[in-house]
Amino acid sequence: MLKKVTGYFSKGELLLWAASALLIVIAFAAFDRENCLTLRASLIGVTSLIFNAKGHPAG
Repeated sequence: MLKKVTGYFSKGELLLWAASALLIVIAFAAFDRENCLTLRASLIGVTSLIFNAKGHPAG
């Protein structure tokens, strides 16, 4: 399954997703640290955005 995901997205798109997810985690660690539901929702949101940008129905 990992090969399907890495084959579907370009390296730039994977880098964009990873950088966005990393920034979300850093902001969570710096400011909130209590509400894990917010972190989960934000990570699901950034993943949904990358799928929607490609026009994938899973987004």
